[in-house]
Amino acid sequence: MHIEERLAQYARVHLTVDFSPLNDRERAIIPLLIEAARAMDDAFWIQIYGDQVPLLAATTDPHVRHYIQLNYGPWDALRENEPFIASVGAKPLGANFYPPDMTTQELEVSAAIHRNLTSRYTMVRRDTHGSLVAIPYHQFFLTQVQLAADKLRQAAELIEQASLKAFLTLRADALLTDEYRASEFAWMDMKDNTIDILIGPMETSADRLYGQKAAYAATILIKDQDWSQRLSRYTQLVSRFQDQLPVPAAYKSEQPGLASDLYVYDVLYCAGYDNASIPIGVSWPDDDEVRLQRGTRTVQLKNAMQAKFEKLVVPIADLLIASDQRPFVTFEAYFTFVMFHEIAHGLGIRRTITGKGSVRDALKDLDHMIEETKANLLSLAMITDLKQTGDVSDAELHAVYVSALAHLLRLWDSRQALVQLNVFKEMGAYSRDAGMKTYRVEIDRMQAAISVLAERLLRYQGDGNYAGAQELIDRYGQPDDDLVADIQRFDATGHPIEIALVQASG
Repeated sequence: MHIEERLAQYARVHLTVDFSPLNDRERAIIPLLIEAARAMDDAFWIQIYGDQVPLLAATTDPHVRHYIQLNYGPWDALRENEPFIASVGAKPLGANFYPPDMTTQELEVSAAIHRNLTSRYTMVRRDTHGSLVAIPYHQFFLTQVQLAADKLRQAAELIEQASLKAFLTLRADALLTDEYRASEFAWMDMKDNTIDILIGPMETSADRLYGQKAAYAATILIKDQDWSQRLSRYTQLVSRFQDQLPVPAAYKSEQPGLASDLYVYDVLYCAGYDNASIPIGVSWPDDDEVRLQRGTRTVQLKNAMQAKFEKLVVPIADLLIASDQRPFVTFEAYFTFVMFHEIAHGLGIRRTITGKGSVRDALKDLDHMIEETKANLLSLAMITDLKQTGDVSDAELHAVYVSALAHLLRLWDSRQALVQLNVFKEMGAYSRDAGMKTYRVEIDRMQAAISVLAERLLRYQGDGNYAGAQELIDRYGQPDDDLVADIQRFDATGHPIEIALVQASG
């Protein structure tokens, strides 16, 4: 595949942001926040690949350099991480979080003695004797976190709003200690701020070996007050949604924090993991204790979501969704689906009921996949429930179902999308017209399929059933021949399959 073809896989997008709600002090801290974010970008490069300088210096082709920068390394994230530079080997499952020759078995044996090896916030290396050692992030990335912390503190000095000032200060402290809980409580305390930043080690999906190491990321956000106000009523229903999960009481015994809230933002700037995988919604914090005491904040990133919908979802729907259902693929339905997906991350339980510790620890490298799949299903379940209470119309529910199918078809090569597509197909929740080669949601069967698969995933989490989760993936995690052929038809159209941001300069 030529480098020009690889670049064509991306739609370049400039996200528009309305700065009018910001006061002068809020505008003044933007360059400082961008500098802090760029420090996270440098740290993420090291986590995912290593030193970028010699890699970029090894080529004079500007297209290759650009593609390296898009992928944070010489592996194509849109083509199952295949190397696109000659002489480069396969990407390590553990990226650069671990020694490339380390196995999960070696890690688990060593972690029985040194538990910090599996901490979210340590890099694993070998000492002079070849033994595994853990180096805390704040030591390993001292240059990067010191820079970011300095910029956050400078921003805190400029800002007048007390809650934002407190968060920026505590987050700066956290970057230098890897103790994040106090800053996450402070983030939940912020209610009236217009500018915001998510910064630090967050998502663990970049660690495909063990699923534990958190990748550095940053996203700077501007709140859309009108949209946030319109959607705030849904957070009052979190406890009800928890009570109605399709599992026995033991699997929903934890009550989500009553302080859960929902805001809509526009993205101003992304760095690190968030630039490699542009977020359209976030449920945060991820700390179990913070979630239990204070709930979560569901953040909808409207301009990024709009860009992905228009550039990525609509083209695949135009080709693969049945013509009479295509009008149901709307941004409003897509927004609703993603919104409830993020709310769903706060549902279920965080600790197993079988004495296996946290769900994250019990499911290891499968935790992210199971959690994301659960969130998709519970999103559909919650919207179905709102239809039954009269808060959502038949047409709105149908639009969500069809838009969600288009979303899954776009993400067809991910394990979570394939599991859902294959289970839905097996249960008749959608059908494929062999002549037209298009897909149709079977509305009457969709609800049962959602409930069955959601229950299975919630039980895997509650039981800490790693073997069951792996069996589900093994059985349903491969595309069938029709889907492969249909995606090849879509690829032949030349439509982009991901977006790349044209970033603010700061």
